[in-house]
Amino acid sequence: MPALLLLADHTGRLGNRLVLFSHVMAAAEEYRCRVINLSLASASHFFDGLFRNPMGMYPPPRLRLPMGWFFRCLRRPIEAWIRGRKRKAGTASTPRTRWLTVLDVSHPPACRMDSPEFKNLIEESLIVVLWGYWFRSPVLVKKHQSQLRRFFRFREASAVRSTQWLTVSRSGGKKVLCVHVRLDDAKGHPKLFMEPEYYARAVNSFFQKESRANWNVVVCSDEALDTHLFPECFLAAQPRNLVDDFAFMAGCDALIGYASSLSIFSCFISKKPFYRVQREAPFFMERTEAFFEIT
Repeated sequence: MPALLLLADHTGRLGNRLVLFSHVMAAAEEYRCRVINLSLASASHFFDGLFRNPMGMYPPPRLRLPMGWFFRCLRRPIEAWIRGRKRKAGTASTPRTRWLTVLDVSHPPACRMDSPEFKNLIEESLIVVLWGYWFRSPVLVKKHQSQLRRFFRFREASAVRSTQWLTVSRSGGKKVLCVHVRLDDAKGHPKLFMEPEYYARAVNSFFQKESRANWNVVVCSDEALDTHLFPECFLAAQPRNLVDDFAFMAGCDALIGYASSLSIFSCFISKKPFYRVQREAPFFMERTEAFFEIT
């Protein structure tokens, strides 16, 4: 009987949870396991593989039922049960039996799921609970990236208005450059925060290599920004629903961002170039392997 990998911990924001799920799915594809992810029910309408799949099952179930409300209620009791087992086992050991293993990797270094040790572990337990964010299998993600992209194909029906804006912005054969300005939770974190003016400089540098006349610019941000930063953009920076911003990031032709796993993930599933903002000229750098380098 194939092992079941269970993700029950609510690890960070949506981008972090999508990155974690991708790496776990790649491991499941490699080892012929099953996955249940209870942390993505709120985004289950975003993607083909998660639509009417509120338990985040991989491979997805053949019968899709609209029961997201029920499975959202299950997540907290399961989390509490796992925490209880961890406390009972003590901090020095990992709860482990023939039918259940709890792997707690809440802090780095990461647990490599593309290792022989992890493969042996899932062969010895029926259920493996992955607790925490630090589970990675970059080798397997590269190997199974086509299956991941198929599962995470964005559903345009979940963001009709943004999809229409993208269609209009491409009128006349133009391309769409999306700029994802991360503020909000990044403030106070030097590794995550980049001042908005550097995003604007990156856009100007981008158009030193590309003809501005061939592009429309869409700015996604969780806060409103001064209009003078992006004076010729097609859509200005203003707070929107997450699904609308994700539609732009997944549907654009190129994306400029910084330390955001959500923007890097969107470029991965859409196979579009990601340009990372930097403080030194030319203020941006293409990162073709950005998704596989996320830590």
